[in-house]
Parts: sequence; structure tokens; C-alpha cells
Amino acid sequence: MKTIKVLLLSLLLAFGLKAADITVAAASDLQYAMDEIAAIYKKSYPNDEIRLIMGSSGKFYTQITNGAPFDLYFSADMAYVQKLHEAGFTRLPPKAYAIGRVGLWSSHRSGIDVSQGIESLEDPRIRRIAIANWDHAPYGRAAKEALVHYDLFKEKQPLFVMGENISQTAHFAASGAAEVGIIALSLAKAEALSQNGNFFLLPAESHNTILQGYAPVKRNGQNEAAVMRFYEFIDSPQALKILEKYGFVRP
Repeated sequence: MKTIKVLLLSLLLAFGLKAADITVAAASDLQYAMDEIAAIYKKSYPNDEIRLIMGSSGKFYTQITNGAPFDLYFSADMAYVQKLHEAGFTRLPPKAYAIGRVGLWSSHRSGIDVSQGIESLEDPRIRRIAIANWDHAPYGRAAKEALVHYDLFKEKQPLFVMGENISQTAHFAASGAAEVGIIALSLAKAEALSQNGNFFLLPAESHNTILQGYAPVKRNGQNEAAVMRFYEFIDSPQALKILEKYGFVRP
């Protein structure tokens, strides 16, 4: 009996008394990259359960100020994280993790070849253009800035199909709800889109820099040790390699 008790105690110490839950609110441009990062992290820390919630950076900002139970916040706009920190909602100052890029994407079945450049938006077959809501989605704001840069915003605005975030915007283009989508490079690089469409990367000078940042959120009762493990893992060679794979530029 004593031997069994010792064995059980050893197993508990080896695998942890309780799995740690980490709730991550992340900008939807990280959809594919974060899935891979979490999977690699789990190999080293199998007891940590990571719950990924993808969405609009601006909406997450509002939810956190209203007490949403998030442990980590990854925003496509560093300014949102900075404002949270200044208001006392984060444990640490924001840290930049990437510079995002935006471009045009169209499915092969649409017949539109956006790889030819911004001029492809003049194709008369384009009846709808998917764009993220620039009021709270940083990639939507960058898309609007790029269209203004090329003096196309007012002309194309009647064609817009608005996505709540950049992931929904990409879905509109991929599903045929729009012939063209203005989406994040990170989504265009994902296999689901790269094999089924063509892409044109808008020049960085056509819009403001999409500087992205993250921070641990203050939350009562959170497992701080586990949260900080995942927070620090984002700077690991494994995580940085995945971010690079999806086109994120290190600041």
C-alpha cells in the first residue's frame, strides 16, 4: 500500500497537480500562426491548457476594459495594448512581436488576378471587395489607408463587404461573397488560401506601419506562472520561426 502511495505521489509531482488554463485573446491575423505556436508549446508544457480566442483587436480592447477573463492579449495594433497598460489593465508594459503586412487576395475561381497589382481593382468583374471594419480592426484601417493612398477609397467604397475582423474578411473572399479581399499577409500565406488564390502585397509605404504588440492581462485568480511561461515562449526561437513563416516581420 505504501509503495502505491509513493508511486501516485511521484506521478502527481511529475505531471502537475492541476492543469493550468491560459486564455489568449489574439488578433485574427494570428489565426494560423498561433495554432502552431500553441501546439509546439504544448509539447514542452503538456499540462498547460491554452484556449485561443481570435477576433478584432479593438473589440478585445473594449472587452478587457469591461473585465473579460483573458490572460494574454495579442493585438494587431500596439496602441491598444499601450492604452490598456496605461489604464492599469496589464501586468507588464506592452512588447512588440511583429510588423504586419496587408495585401489583395482573390480566389482562382473568381477569375481575378490581383497579383498584377493595385490596377486589378479596376476589373469590371469585381462586384464586391471584402475589407475589415477600420473602426476597430487594424488591418481594416491599413486597407483604408492604402486605398486612400491610391485615390481609390471613395470610388470603391460602394463595393465594400465589411468583415468584423481580418479573418472574417478573408472568409468573405474565399467563400465567393466578394471577388477580392484586402487581407493580412499571414492569412494569405496559410495553405487554405495560398493554394486557392493569388495575392498582391501592398507596398509598406502605402499605409501606416502595422506594429503589433502583446502583454499579460491582470486577472484575479489566474495561474500567473503558466501565463508567464506562454508569454515568454513567444520570444523563443520556435515561436519566432513560426511567425516568420507566416510573413510577420520582427520589429
